[in-house]
Amino acid sequence: MMVYEGGWRNNRMHGFERFVWPDGKTYEGCYEDDQKHGKGIFNWPNGKQYNGMWRSNKMQRHHSAPQWRQDGESVGGREAVEPA
Repeated sequence: MMVYEGGWRNNRMHGFERFVWPDGKTYEGCYEDDQKHGKGIFNWPNGKQYNGMWRSNKMQRHHSAPQWRQDGESVGGREAVEPA
């Protein structure tokens, strides 16, 4: 079952939200007009995570060097981990 905790504007997800998918993925962060937009953290069931900016439902990485994390290891820059 999908779980959505957050606000609505004009029948669309909007504001700071938490979304959980049946397969274990989670997103906690900003939604605008039904899309991830602004600061947010996306977690995959395999333990990988992207923590950064979103724009129109897409991860944004072009403003600073990403930080790659896996199993608690970090390199530098912004936190990000690619899905497997």
